[in-house]
Amino acid sequence: MTDNVKEYYEQKKYKLEFFTRTVLSPKPNIHPELELIFMLDGDIDVYINNRKFKAKKNDAVLVFPNQLHYYEQNESSKYLLMIFYNDIVPYAKKTLLYSAPISNIVNCENMDNVLFAVSQLRHYGNYSKGFENGDPSFPLLLTGYLNIMLHDIMPQMKFTDISELDNKITYRLLQYCTQHFEENISMQSVCEACGFSYYQVSRLFSKTFGINFSGYINNLRISKACILLRESSMSINDIAYSVGFDTIRNFNRVFLNIMQMTPSEYKNKK
Repeated sequence: MTDNVKEYYEQKKYKLEFFTRTVLSPKPNIHPELELIFMLDGDIDVYINNRKFKAKKNDAVLVFPNQLHYYEQNESSKYLLMIFYNDIVPYAKKTLLYSAPISNIVNCENMDNVLFAVSQLRHYGNYSKGFENGDPSFPLLLTGYLNIMLHDIMPQMKFTDISELDNKITYRLLQYCTQHFEENISMQSVCEACGFSYYQVSRLFSKTFGINFSGYINNLRISKACILLRESSMSINDIAYSVGFDTIRNFNRVFLNIMQMTPSEYKNKK
């Protein structure tokens, strides 16, 4: 898997990451960890599995493993962001592995334990690969406060069941798609390569991701195109073909639909 592809489906080296100063990803991405965002002020638009939510002050957003998600934020948005594996919260591991939330947002304004944990965490700096906040005990501290928050947040959520088989199929599909999305692939070719039935794959994309196969592949391709538009000197035509589109017209149409601007506008954006 190339470095660029890892942006879309990556197992992080750290089991626990914490950010008070970061920019939430505006590009669709998916990974096996959970994300918990607590809104301190302002609001953000949250897109999860093709559904849109508005998160406001004192809302918690919990993104489950393998949920396609991205965010739109403004300059007034303030939040805490925690990224973690499910073994950080062992009492909830079964729910996290075999369930998906019907709604990913919970309002916490009347949850005293959650607000207390947030009040203790909001003054710390970022903690992740390359960022150490100077407190060697912080991972243990963060684990404790994270468990306090989830202990009160998760009972307020409603879930649908996901089977163990679905989880295995999901991982294999994501692994294959992120390695081959730049090629001329179809759902039929993916089914044959992974050994799953067309019905299994079609149902899983609809149930788990809330998006069809071609929509998911297009999101991967446009995400890669955004990186190349920002960071390379390649022409727009070359980028379109390199990420898997067969015509420039189709690339421009899909890019505009997902990013709400043309490739040229994105490339020239400051």
